Formats: sequence, structure tokens, C-alpha cells
Amino acid sequence: MKIAVFTPLNPARTGIADYSEDMLPELAKYAAIDLYVDGSYAPGSRLIREQFAIRVFRAADFQPRDYDAIVYHMGNNYGAHKYIFDAMKEFPGIVVLHDYVLQGFYAEMLMADRDQARYVDLLQRIYPHDGARLAQRMIDRLPPPIWESELAMQFPLNEEVIGMAKGLIVHSAFLKTAVERNHSLPVAMIPHHGHDLLPVDRRRVRTELGFHDDDLVLLSTGYVTRNKRYEAIIPALEELAVPGLKYVIIGQDEANYLKVLARGKALAIQRKGFLTLAELEKYIAAADICLNLRYPTMGENSGSLLRMMSGAKPVLVSDNGSYRELADEAVIKISCDVDEKEMIMRFVLALAEDSDFRLSLGREAARYVARECSIAGCAKQYAEFITRSIA
Repeated sequence: MKIAVFTPLNPARTGIADYSEDMLPELAKYAAIDLYVDGSYAPGSRLIREQFAIRVFRAADFQPRDYDAIVYHMGNNYGAHKYIFDAMKEFPGIVVLHDYVLQGFYAEMLMADRDQARYVDLLQRIYPHDGARLAQRMIDRLPPPIWESELAMQFPLNEEVIGMAKGLIVHSAFLKTAVERNHSLPVAMIPHHGHDLLPVDRRRVRTELGFHDDDLVLLSTGYVTRNKRYEAIIPALEELAVPGLKYVIIGQDEANYLKVLARGKALAIQRKGFLTLAELEKYIAAADICLNLRYPTMGENSGSLLRMMSGAKPVLVSDNGSYRELADEAVIKISCDVDEKEMIMRFVLALAEDSDFRLSLGREAARYVARECSIAGCAKQYAEFITRSIA
């Protein structure tokens, strides 16, 4: 079969670019693939450029009859996904919904278009009783934004995108249930795939990054938002006062949120902003403990979490949303309903004091990913769902 795939590629600053560049060579074992991009950048991966025909999407030139199926990768980064959104309106296809809550995408659209009436009309149409209030809240930029609040799953603003889809791919049973509650289109649950991290000399990498042998390195990654629970993590680590503890946070912090939280703290926090994938994997290799908390949930899965687990790292996650589906022996689940800060302190301390505990939990994490989230297995499920959709 021949398929057209619409996806951001590197150097677009979105994890979906990394996801697609990992998945595409595996999916190419089942289908001939043309890649469509928006033309605002030149794809950086030599392997992707050599293996695939890469075309700039222009609606007037696109011929859907040339393909058995069209696959769209949709996420919240407006700049990276605007052309995908525009394409699916004209040429419906299978949508891989990487972010269940798309409020962020529409908020960026509002800021780019400066068309408040269009935004208000959209929310009123989708949410007749609450749309006007929600829209005005976004227009006035009242904190917290809806995608960082417990309202996110109630008002995900994904209805327009799902309504344009012929079929949907999500990465968790949690999201499959949420979609099927309100929509009748075919939905496939295909796990977020794991990763084969390049082997590195961990001691050399730690030295290169400025860490000492007796440092305890903790790591969090991803766009900095309130959902990542830094308001609980930073005070917990500050109170622990573990000798040699260094906390690295990788990810864009457009609101300077961490600067405010870290003010006056003695805790050694390194804020790294956006890093390339190769740089990120160095920090994962150097880390002793990883934290990937997400609450309230937006239904997300996390590529960085799968990289941490693939790298055999012990990881603390929030016990909610899709993270509940992870095997209990593969991660440490932090309850969102009791004393979150106390649980973080207790488990970080237990891991800090017991290197065997860290190693065994990391091994279980890597085994889980290899067993449940192999990239070959995920690509096979993609091919099977696309084939069924064509039929």
C-alpha cells in the first residue's frame, strides 16, 4: 500500500518529530510512504531525507487518489501542526492524536490570527453552556490556562479534529475509552513506542556534563508547565537535603515558571531549556533518578518517559491518566490524592540510599518497554489498522 504521512520533522521543536522519525523506517517495511511537510524548514535527518520522498504540502497540488491512506500526526504545537490541521479539513484521513487536549493548539491559533470572534464562536458551538466563559478566560489570559487545570479533560477542544478523522490512533486505553465515550469512529490503541538509546560511557558523559562520581543526579524533561508538579518536587527535594543532589530540568520555560519557584532555594537546580535529542539522551544516561509527574492529566503519553525507561532508569510518575496503565513493578507511582510532597521525599530518599533498588527498578522499566512497547510491534499495529481502515 502507499500512504501519505503528514508530520513535523526535526528541527521542528516538538517530540512528535522525534516520534515520527523513529517510527517511519519501521512503518516503511509495510508501506510506501511519502512525507508531507509545511516548507518552513528543511528536514534535518539525512536518513529520513534519503529513505523517503519529502514533499511540501500545497492543497492545490495534493492528489489524494495517489494514496491508499492519509495519516496525520496531530499535536498542540500550532506552528508545527497548522498545515496538518488545514490539510485534514480538505482531505480527511487517519489521525494520530498525540495530545488529547488540544486547547493549547487553539489558543496559539487565537494569538496568531487575532480573531477572537472565531474563537468564541468555535467554543460556543462545541460547548454551548460553557464555551463563552471558557473562551473569555483564554482571551483574558486568566491563570491557570485550561490545559494546566482539572477542566482540561472535560473541555479538551479536540472535537473538531476528531470530527474530521476517518479513524483515530491513540497511545493508551485511557484515551481510547475517552474517545469512544463521545465518538463512533474506529479507534486503535497503539502504545507509544520505546527507544534504542545509543550506548555511552556513563562515567565519561557525567564528567563531560560536569557531574562528580558521588553526585546524585535527578532529571525531569519536557515543556515546563504546572502539570509537571514542580511546586511539589522542588520543596520536597529542598527539604530532603541529600548530599550531592543535583536536579536537572530540561525543557522550554516560556513563562519563567521555574525562576519563580527556585528563587531563594539552596537546592542545586540546573535549568537547560530546549536540547537536541542527542543532548537529552546524554542527560538520561547521566541521571540516577528521573521524575516524570503529570497532574492534572491532559491524557498525554510521554516520549521522554519512554526514553528514561528504555535507558533503564528508575522513574517516578503520577498515578493518574494513562500512567496508571504502566506496570507497577516498572515505575514508582506517586498518588495525586494524598501528600504528594511526602511521597516524593520518601521514594527519592529510598532510591538515593539504595543503589541496588535504583538498578533493579531501572531493569524492570527497560524490560517492560521491550516487552510492551517495541517499535517493531507498534509499527505492525499501525500497518494493520491502516489496512483495516482501507478495507
